[in-house]
Amino acid sequence: MKNHAAPLPLIGIGSEAAVVRSGLAVLLAMVTASAGLASEPRFREPNAGTVAIIIGNKNYRHSELPNVERAYEDAEAMRRFAVDVLGVPTEDVRVLRDATKAMMETVFGNSSNHRGRLLRHGHLPDPAHIIIYYSGHGAPGARNKRPHLMPVEAHPDSAEVEGYSLIDLYVNLYRLNVTTATLLLDTGFSGATHRGMAISKSRPVAATLEPPYTVPGLVVMTASSGAEASYGPATKTHGPFTEFLLQGLYGAADRGPGGNGDGQITIAELKSYLDRNMSPQVLAAIGRPRQAEVLGDASRVVVQFDPGKLPLRPQIDLAAIDAATVFRLQPIESPTVRAEPGPTFRDCPTCPEMVTVPAGSFVMGSNAVDSMRGAFPARRVELASFGLGRTEVTIQQWRACAEAADCKGDLVRDAPGTENLPVNGLSWQEAQSYIAWLRRITGKRYRLPSESEWEYAARGGTTSRYVCGNDWRCLNDIAWYSRNSGGAVRPVATKRPNAFGLYDMLGNVGEWVEDCRYSSFFGAPTDGRAWVASNCKARIWRGGDWDSSPADMPVDSRWSGDIESRYRAYGLRVARDLAP
Repeated sequence: MKNHAAPLPLIGIGSEAAVVRSGLAVLLAMVTASAGLASEPRFREPNAGTVAIIIGNKNYRHSELPNVERAYEDAEAMRRFAVDVLGVPTEDVRVLRDATKAMMETVFGNSSNHRGRLLRHGHLPDPAHIIIYYSGHGAPGARNKRPHLMPVEAHPDSAEVEGYSLIDLYVNLYRLNVTTATLLLDTGFSGATHRGMAISKSRPVAATLEPPYTVPGLVVMTASSGAEASYGPATKTHGPFTEFLLQGLYGAADRGPGGNGDGQITIAELKSYLDRNMSPQVLAAIGRPRQAEVLGDASRVVVQFDPGKLPLRPQIDLAAIDAATVFRLQPIESPTVRAEPGPTFRDCPTCPEMVTVPAGSFVMGSNAVDSMRGAFPARRVELASFGLGRTEVTIQQWRACAEAADCKGDLVRDAPGTENLPVNGLSWQEAQSYIAWLRRITGKRYRLPSESEWEYAARGGTTSRYVCGNDWRCLNDIAWYSRNSGGAVRPVATKRPNAFGLYDMLGNVGEWVEDCRYSSFFGAPTDGRAWVASNCKARIWRGGDWDSSPADMPVDSRWSGDIESRYRAYGLRVARDLAP
């Protein structure tokens, strides 16, 4: 989701230094879930106080980030380890494949809201132990050199914007008041891969893995150190780090030369095992060394068991994995509405012409891996009938409000031929002024549409990417956008309407909606209401504009802006309740 206004604060608490007060014990390793907890989990004992989030990012969109071929197998192996060895209840293990940034923020929270789906049924157990495993790419911030996990749609040159910051994750875990957290990350943060540099730098960047403050109990273990490449060629079953980490976790690290045979596997033993086994294999394969990096207390016990009863390591068969073990989302289904133009009406001579949009339901958003716009996850929404402007509000219609001194007159153009241009450059607050004027002169309940009303109306009974089809070239028939607008706003209703008889739902000017800015649809209303909160300073706008590229024009694309911002693309289309 794009924001054309001032960005929201990056840290949602008073200062990063506040994390110092945490009793958080965080372990960052590169692969699966093993709990380096205050009271260590024992082999096959129930571990009801633990929640595990496991991510396998395999299919990356940008060629600079090669696919992580064994990420799914890595994630499944770590899920089995968390359940079978650490005793984490199956219902408390979430597995994500090919996670987008929206998915990560939904689970872990973001810089403005820490309450992601780590909260089980709205709360965490007490004491709460969090295990996070990640197999995928990492990258450094270009300026701050802080480490970022890379969602599958992210470009490595834009890690600070498109990546998921580990600093945000530290802060959110602190704010959740978890007792301990174990983060096992099968990645590195130099920006280098075994194929070369992923970021636009001539040399690898040494990401600053240490947080800019002291977090008690923090233990970090990564697959590579310093400026080393983060990946080597995968084995037949797993990435090299995960393969040897699993061997170590299932007992080899305790029995080998670096272990002491006491049935307790520590971070130091794991690193020793990885250095003796993974590092030579990677060096032989790609000609460059790679060593696991540890930050913090290497004596931390990860797992312990009876040395005479070592757990058996299972064979991983992805084809046989129960679908219930992967975090599944509602599939896109056909909308339940007959799409045809509805009756029109106009409440006053200078009021916008309105179209009656029929009641119905549709699935809003997308579960696709490439859903880069925060339109995640898909959910079915039921809507009552409502009125919606046949076109975007024009300069002529805005002039009537300005002449009544209810709207600002600086948005009115006096040049001939501008009357039917959509008014643009208005803030969300100014859109509300126009709506208040309509309410006053008509006595009707005008308003901005909710985001779900807008998308339902824009789709017009379709499920395709661009309403008109899945090939962006069809946009030429229905929208003014970067390829055909000539770099300027165009008169309304000069392209083909959609099935509901609505013009310019995509392109020309962006359209404010009532909803506050949220980074995903988890928790959003399913009855057509706007998703609002008190003191909301950023709102959503939809539809793209005359300068939007085809990549920005899918019907589920979302943007946000500050309520006082007058970005040139901002326009409006009004809605009206039909009930008396």
